[in-house]
Amino acid sequence: MNPITITSITMQEAAQAMEVGVAALFKKARSGQGRLEVAVAELDAYVRRIQDLHRERLPYGVSYSYVSEPVLSIGNLNRLIANVSYRSSYWWSLRRNGSSLSNALVGYTQTIAQRSADIQSIASKLEMAGGRTERWEVLSREGDLALSAIDRIHVRRMAAQMSSLRMEIETFQLQLSAYVARIEDFREIHRRELQPELEKVVKALETVEVRECTLRFEPFWTNCRKATFEEEDRVRLKAIFGVRGLSLADVHSNIETLHSAWQAIGTYAESADRHLKTVSRQRELARFMVYFKIFLGQWKQVAGQAEQMREAFA
Repeated sequence: MNPITITSITMQEAAQAMEVGVAALFKKARSGQGRLEVAVAELDAYVRRIQDLHRERLPYGVSYSYVSEPVLSIGNLNRLIANVSYRSSYWWSLRRNGSSLSNALVGYTQTIAQRSADIQSIASKLEMAGGRTERWEVLSREGDLALSAIDRIHVRRMAAQMSSLRMEIETFQLQLSAYVARIEDFREIHRRELQPELEKVVKALETVEVRECTLRFEPFWTNCRKATFEEEDRVRLKAIFGVRGLSLADVHSNIETLHSAWQAIGTYAESADRHLKTVSRQRELARFMVYFKIFLGQWKQVAGQAEQMREAFA
C-alpha cells in the first residue's frame, strides 16, 4: 500500500483507509496459519536444520551434477549445503532486527498513546465542548461559530501535541520500511541464487538410486556398492531442500501488512496535523475530534499487535 498524499485525500478518507489497514492487520494476527509467531518459529527451525546439516557434513559425500537431467553423484553436495547455510544464516540478523523493531514499536505505541491522552485532556477543557466530549459528533453538525480566544489557545496546544504524535509515527515508519526492504532483499537473493540449485537437487532426489540391502560385510558389500544413497538420506534431504523461500513468505506477509497499516496511520496523522493547524471554527474542530476518536479506537488494536510482534521475535 502506497502512502496517499494529503492533497488527494480528506481527513475522513484518511480515517477510513486507516480503519481498513488496521482491520487487515488484526485479521492477519488472528488467523491460525501464517501468524507471525508461527512463521518465525518455523523459519528458526529450518535454518537450524540447514546449519546442523552443514556442521555434521554428509558422510556419504554425495553431490549433484547437471547435464540434461539433474543426477546425484559422488562429489561436492557439501558445497551447496555450505552455501545454503551461509545464505540462510542472514535470517539471524533479520531476526535480531525484528526483535529490536518490535521493542521500538511497543515504545512508540506507548508514547503515541500518551500524546493522544494529552490531546484528549486539552480538548476536555475547550469552552465549546462544555466539558462534554461525547458531544463532538453533534457539534460537527451544528452552527459554525468562530472559536473563542481561550479555545484558540487550547487548539494551538493540541496542534503541538499532534505534530509530535505525527513525528513519532513517521520516525517508526522509516524504520519499518527499511526492515521490509531487507526482508525483500533476502527473499530475492534466495530466489535468484539458491532456489535454482535447490530445485535441481530435489529433482535429482526423485530418481537417485538408493541402497536397498542392509548387509554391509563381505562378501555382501559388493552387492550394494553401486548405490550411494540410503532411502532415509533421500527423505531427509527432500524435507530440507524441498522447502520454498526459506519459509520467509509468512514473515514477509505479516511485516508487510503491518507496514501497510502503518502507512495508512501515517497518512491519517499527516491529514489530522495539517487540519488542526488551520482550525479556526467550532465545526472544524469538532470534525477533527470525531476522526481523532476513530484513531484512538484503532490505536488500541495496534498496541495489541505490537505486543504480539515482540513475543514472536522474543
